[in-house]
Amino acid sequence: MNAEAFLYAEAYPPRAKALMMLYKRIREIDVPEMMASIISQTPGRPWG
Repeated sequence: MNAEAFLYAEAYPPRAKALMMLYKRIREIDVPEMMASIISQTPGRPWG
């Protein structure tokens, strides 16, 4: 389901919308965290 459509639909209660917002945020965190681990472990970079 499209998260935005769910969040703006008046048929769903606020608790369900809050859970959808948490789910959406969890899905967004995966990419930056994965990229950060790859970048930080790349040899020959100026950071420690």
